[in-house]
Amino acid sequence: MKFKFSLENLLKVRKNEEVLAQQNFFEAKSNLDICLRDIDDMYKRIDHYREQSVTLMRGEGTNSSFLFQIDEYIWGQEEKIKSARQKARELMQIVEEKEEILVNAAKEYKIIEKLREKRLESFLEEVKRKELHEMDDMATMRFNKRGLK
Repeated sequence: MKFKFSLENLLKVRKNEEVLAQQNFFEAKSNLDICLRDIDDMYKRIDHYREQSVTLMRGEGTNSSFLFQIDEYIWGQEEKIKSARQKARELMQIVEEKEEILVNAAKEYKIIEKLREKRLESFLEEVKRKELHEMDDMATMRFNKRGLK
């Protein structure tokens, strides 16, 4: 006798939903990581150009137009950072939503998986009980066969 779980299709569907939720979560997390890395790079560029500006100011014959360009660049980067930070906040919300969906999908799969395990356990106990019953019947028949002789 073979074990057959009546909700096997539902278990597969729940597993597929969990896998899809994982993919969506990791994709959203990756987008957030890229955005945060870009923001960090912008800050590093600002620091670099500030250092370059200080170096130019210390040197003789400073080029005021170049310093003005650096200042404008830094201001532009700060504006880009503001918008990137807003985008990062939105991406963080998306990541949290995807994580919640993933957690729920995992719970739903676990519930069906636990039910499957319990039914398999009871099936194995039933098989074991039937085997013991058959062995008892065979032992009884042997005993009766010997006793009749």
